[in-house]
Amino acid sequence: LLAHRDRILFDFDDALDQPELEGGPLQHWRVRVLRQGMQNAVAVSRLTITSNRRNAAVVRELGGQVEIIPTSVDVSRAVLRDRTRLSTLAPILGWIGTPTTARYLGQTEDALIRLSVTRPLDVRLIGAGRNPFGRFQPDLRPWSLESEFEDVDAFDIGLMPMADTQWTRGKAALKALQYGAAGMPTVASWTETNAEILGEREGALLCRSTDEWLGALERLLDNDEF
Repeated sequence: LLAHRDRILFDFDDALDQPELEGGPLQHWRVRVLRQGMQNAVAVSRLTITSNRRNAAVVRELGGQVEIIPTSVDVSRAVLRDRTRLSTLAPILGWIGTPTTARYLGQTEDALIRLSVTRPLDVRLIGAGRNPFGRFQPDLRPWSLESEFEDVDAFDIGLMPMADTQWTRGKAALKALQYGAAGMPTVASWTETNAEILGEREGALLCRSTDEWLGALERLLDNDEF
């Protein structure tokens, strides 16, 4: 591909130099293979495009030229409605994603259990597959491209939990961007990348612990005009 280098752009939005699951006996081998693949892709590309500073720093370390273009959402498909009041007596706390990212929802389980003791609650998971919780029963629904914007529109509050790891620091906060495009508040885990993309005072509440998750959700649910 080097012969066509002037015509090749390489675009990525995950930490492709890191394994998604950390630890295990093959960790060193996985990192080596992934990083070599990244180096090859950068070497044959005139320019690499990525979504955040962490990924851009990796490209520069590999000797490539890079531009940051933040991940975007098609707002023409987003459904906006009046969100100055909760939509139902049981407010909908929603999440959209894939089975591989659903495992992060476990971070919120204790907070959701404590919250559900004091008020009616509908926790709706789109695309999670099986129940990611051990003790809490959510409303599980399948994902489809045709209905994803309508599914998100039904949420009152968007959830985006995740661990702060080398892998997640390469992510692009897509869930929160989808929630924001629909005009709803987001409660998310604090990570370097979430703080960079969303800001800590720019429409998302970033949490580091169960108590912070509980406090953020109570703050939104107790405010009739969040």
